[in-house]
Amino acid sequence: HPLTAPPLLGPNMAWGAANAPPPTWVRQLQNDSPSLTELTVLRPLDRTTWMTIAAALAKSTHLRSFTCLKALDAEVLQALAGGCAASKLEVVSVGTSTLGDDGLRVLLSALEACSTLTSCDLDGKGLSDASVPTITSFLHARASSLKRLTIGHNDKLSGDGVASIAHAVLSTVIAHLDCAGLAVGPAGAAALGLACCGGPHLKVLNLNGATLGADGVVAFASALESGCQALERLDMGQTSVGASGRALLVAIAACAPTLTSLNLDDAGFTDEPWPAMGQLLSLRLRHLSLASTLLGDAGALLFAEALAEKRPPLVSICVRACGITSTGLKPLLDSCTRLDSLDILDLLGNPLGDDGARIVAAAMRGDPMRGLGSVRSVNLCDCGITITGMQDVKVALCDVERNDGDAQIPKLNTIEFAQNPACTHDDWPGIVSEVGAHRPGLRLVWMATGTDAESGSAPPVR
Repeated sequence: HPLTAPPLLGPNMAWGAANAPPPTWVRQLQNDSPSLTELTVLRPLDRTTWMTIAAALAKSTHLRSFTCLKALDAEVLQALAGGCAASKLEVVSVGTSTLGDDGLRVLLSALEACSTLTSCDLDGKGLSDASVPTITSFLHARASSLKRLTIGHNDKLSGDGVASIAHAVLSTVIAHLDCAGLAVGPAGAAALGLACCGGPHLKVLNLNGATLGADGVVAFASALESGCQALERLDMGQTSVGASGRALLVAIAACAPTLTSLNLDDAGFTDEPWPAMGQLLSLRLRHLSLASTLLGDAGALLFAEALAEKRPPLVSICVRACGITSTGLKPLLDSCTRLDSLDILDLLGNPLGDDGARIVAAAMRGDPMRGLGSVRSVNLCDCGITITGMQDVKVALCDVERNDGDAQIPKLNTIEFAQNPACTHDDWPGIVSEVGAHRPGLRLVWMATGTDAESGSAPPVR
């Protein structure tokens, strides 16, 4: 993706058709254009063009990122790997699920010589445990330069294989390790936990969609007890934590003092981990996502109490589809609006109804010095709010006398309101028009009227 270049699709770009001239960006690459710093190839090319690209890569001094998500034959792969090895590339992602163990040996053997490489993407390359020695050898070769490694979505890579790679990571300066969608198991989970604690470099660990199993969650939590030195972002969404939720949260709270971002979306808690919220919010978290965790009103109350007590520097809170009703919303909203740092509050998919809309409106019209506090964006999509509830929100937004112009709720600039029944009511366009007239700086994001509710078709977003 050149910063300044002709469109990638045009009448002279046949992308591999017989006798077609090469795409414009190939000439830019051959000329080592300073404007061509990132290149992603998604379309088929003929062998001659691939070989031209490989030769140009070897001479390029400005290209920093090369992504080629295409199935490649052995000759083209060898040529591209050699070109990458001689280049000044920092980010490389080559091949698809057809790359396999043999293709990976060709690629990584060459990339060991690329002194500028900082990020290697091996996501979904069809790798098995046979690739583990190749990966660990590559990590040792680039131990002092590689900062990011992605090995996710390789279904044939076992927990023992993940463990071997995690142990190798300990001797590198890797700051970002992505293991999304892997069958991690107890062995891999324990090794990944130790990788978080074993050095000052690993800052980001992505386990989204990984399979840990009940024993794996316990092993990961136990490994964290050694104390994380640098971990800042942890993604454990869709990991089926099960009955070890509270133990996991306690371990994270006690052992990851540098953590600023935690994703537990659809983590599959089967216990009640929410009493550990007070400990978790003792961390200096800035981003917390609990979507689809069935927090419910009882959990929302515990969450609100912990927010009020600990006052973490959260910038964003996501509690999408957590089963929160107006009962849980009131204390949660009250605590959120008292956080000086909070920019984004995402409540999508909770059955708040018109009572919830009235609570939001009351917060807007409450303390004239606070309103919604520092909140800039509120997501109320798919919350079951009818035109009655939206009328209350409209009155709060348009009450110029109380609001003193924009003095009330001064920082609010976006309300997302899509997929609510109110959006299909005949009075909806008038509400949108009135809000726009009184608050021209406010973005009201909604689905257009005319929705065919019976067919369930998705209307356009305004």
